[in-house]
Amino acid sequence: VVGGVVAITREASGGLAIGGKGKIVEWALEMQRFDENATLDRLADRGRIDDVLADALGHAVAAAHEKAPVADATAWIAALSEYISQNDEAFREFPDLFSQDEIAALTQSSRDAFSRVQPLLKRRGDIGLIRRGHGDLHLGNIVLIDGKPVLFDAIEFDPVVASGDLLYDLAFLLMDLVERVLGNAANIVFNRYLSETAR
Repeated sequence: VVGGVVAITREASGGLAIGGKGKIVEWALEMQRFDENATLDRLADRGRIDDVLADALGHAVAAAHEKAPVADATAWIAALSEYISQNDEAFREFPDLFSQDEIAALTQSSRDAFSRVQPLLKRRGDIGLIRRGHGDLHLGNIVLIDGKPVLFDAIEFDPVVASGDLLYDLAFLLMDLVERVLGNAANIVFNRYLSETAR
């Protein structure tokens, strides 16, 4: 944030102004634009994610997770069950793409997996590892500023959607790196994260 919160005002002429003298109709954050070519997805496309950057990325995620507030684990775990039902309904809207048998098998498999991990998720929630994290932590939502990775564009619209097990938040990033055939970078990020968090 460059200038903090600024007022959007309705001027006597009827027009809107940023930081004007008229009646305040809305508030906005004044922010500095960053170089869109410095997002990590674009750096990855150019082969620019090296070991040093991967290590800094692991550190940045660990630091963000350390500051993340503990979430309502019970609400988040309950939402996971609901997501399975929502996915089932969504797939059924496209019978030309997905057979009923495939949908039923996926839904049952998802429910079985959820049932198996639910006690573990509850335990992780009990020790504070279900937190309001980034929620959309992929390379396109991380930018290099002054040589350091900065996370941005976190999910803000729903506290439950933005919450989750910290390892899920991290796994989303690791999956993106692996998908881009950057397994070594993923390994470095993961190891730095574990080292920083002492977990």
